Amino acid sequence: ARTYLYMVGRYELAISDREKNLMNRWNEKYPPNRWECERNEMIREIQGNDNQYITSKCDALLI
Repeated sequence: ARTYLYMVGRYELAISDREKNLMNRWNEKYPPNRWECERNEMIREIQGNDNQYITSKCDALLI
């Protein structure tokens, strides 16, 4: 779900409001785990950008 939300914002991927709401609910219910946070950080280091849907929830996990 976080990948789709990222794609919607970054590349203007078209999804329905219903799909977006579902993915936002999933994102809130299932926060990223440590592995997902570390992976997001590695991608940021290599590509120079990150998925804010992950980054915004990872601060506590990566301390």
